[in-house]
Amino acid sequence: MHIFKQDFESALDWTTRASSIPNYQYWATAHSLVAHAYLGNEQDVITTRLKLMQECPHFSCGFAREKLFFLKKQSQIDLYIKGLQIAGIN
Repeated sequence: MHIFKQDFESALDWTTRASSIPNYQYWATAHSLVAHAYLGNEQDVITTRLKLMQECPHFSCGFAREKLFFLKKQSQIDLYIKGLQIAGIN
């Protein structure tokens, strides 16, 4: 995944394409939020965070950590959670 390579621009391209699929899941929005946070796109962080909370009102760092159980590298989990925290997700 582009986020774990810290290629946040490519991650945004991917999330834009993924979000255009009619039945996309909230993870595309969450990935977009993390990428915007690391890129310092403050206005996009605000907009995307609101969108994520509409799509998945219970989304939190703890929720993400549970759902990312399949990641074996702690550094990947830490990178993702830090991005969420930068974006204002607790």
